[in-house]
Amino acid sequence: MALERHCETFRINEPEVEALLEHYPFDGCTTWEKKTMSDICRAIRLEKPTKAQHMRIAEAIRRHNGGQKPHKSNSQNWHFVPAINVMGPKNAPICIVSDPSHFSKSLSEILDKWDD
Repeated sequence: MALERHCETFRINEPEVEALLEHYPFDGCTTWEKKTMSDICRAIRLEKPTKAQHMRIAEAIRRHNGGQKPHKSNSQNWHFVPAINVMGPKNAPICIVSDPSHFSKSLSEILDKWDD
């Protein structure tokens, strides 16, 4: 499964799915939060998404979150995405991961990105 997930990252050809995977650190995440598709699209800076884009993003979320299906409440689907907390003065998003070896960049490289 890990190899399959690793290979999928190199087969992405939908820009909205690529933006989703760049924004939310799915690999090794152990803490999840529920978000609506509208909130997810805003987070990945996707303005006026089409129904087809919603469906591709929802499928990618299920594929990368261990198969957790959306929770329905008040006629809305709440999708399980990695919980991102805002921390420190640089507002760098973090996710609690079980195995930090998944990341190739050091913390200082990630924080330098947020200075720009």
